[in-house]
Amino acid sequence: MTARKALVDAGGRIVRVLSVSETSERCGGLYRLGLDASELVAWRELPALALMPDRVAAALRRVAYKQGASPREWYGSLEPVPIEKCIVQFLRGDRWTAPAAPAAAGLSSA
Repeated sequence: MTARKALVDAGGRIVRVLSVSETSERCGGLYRLGLDASELVAWRELPALALMPDRVAAALRRVAYKQGASPREWYGSLEPVPIEKCIVQFLRGDRWTAPAAPAAAGLSSA
């Protein structure tokens, strides 16, 4: 998982990158939007289809591995994705699940 944010000091300098659990704690949880993988293009094909320069794809892979992520788990789309097709998930522990309904989570739906 790479949903990690930087911890910055008062001068705006990056102190360190937060862990996933620290990011979740400081940001009130982690959410993601996604699609069923069958509707997406696997990373191994995506850079070529997107006409991504090799150096850019290599840099993305390098950063991913450095942060503990795996491009083998990456998928993307070259087309706009209708919002109604998106699946919303919330990270509970180490598992992505459906989020609680707004009322149950103490949130307003407005």
